Amino acid sequence: MPRKSVNSARAAASEPIAKIQVGAAGRVVIPAELRARLGIQEGEVLSARIVEGELRLLPRAAAVAKARRLVRKAVPAGVSLVDALIAERRAEARADSET
Repeated sequence: MPRKSVNSARAAASEPIAKIQVGAAGRVVIPAELRARLGIQEGEVLSARIVEGELRLLPRAAAVAKARRLVRKAVPAGVSLVDALIAERRAEARADSET
């Protein structure tokens, strides 16, 4: 996971903390300023997870971008996973037809 720079860590630490109250059925309202800064629209589905004792909400676009970064780290440049999977399936089909 990329480390935050000292400047970005300081900026995050100096940002005001939004106090959010848990309502009926565990509902929370994300303040408008935070929604605007993250580009969260009404009705958007967020991913939620617990990381190091913190509840983290991730907009879908951010979750997809994070997943793409992880795949790029694991897959060499110029390699197509789709092409590799098709080639593997074709080889399996050839092997099955030969037996």
